[in-house]
Amino acid sequence: FVVGKEHDNYSKNLDLANKISDLVNNKIPELSKGITLKEGIGVNGIYNQDFSYNSILIEIGGVDNNIIEVSNTISILGEVLANYIKGANI
Repeated sequence: FVVGKEHDNYSKNLDLANKISDLVNNKIPELSKGITLKEGIGVNGIYNQDFSYNSILIEIGGVDNNIIEVSNTISILGEVLANYIKGANI
């Protein structure tokens, strides 16, 4: 999860990112690596997150992950997000 700190909505977006990250880790411990905060010179500290207080940027996988790992993560994340949006307890 990446949250840009250079806009007025950042604290609400950070709260949302923390909620989703916690829900992911409740389902699969340590799957989410937490929140990365971005700000400062030479950094895009907005990421279009200023458009809504419900905007987050989710980066999945890295150079050491294969497509199966990424796909599995997307499935878990999709389930968590769907339940969150519907207001269901996970």
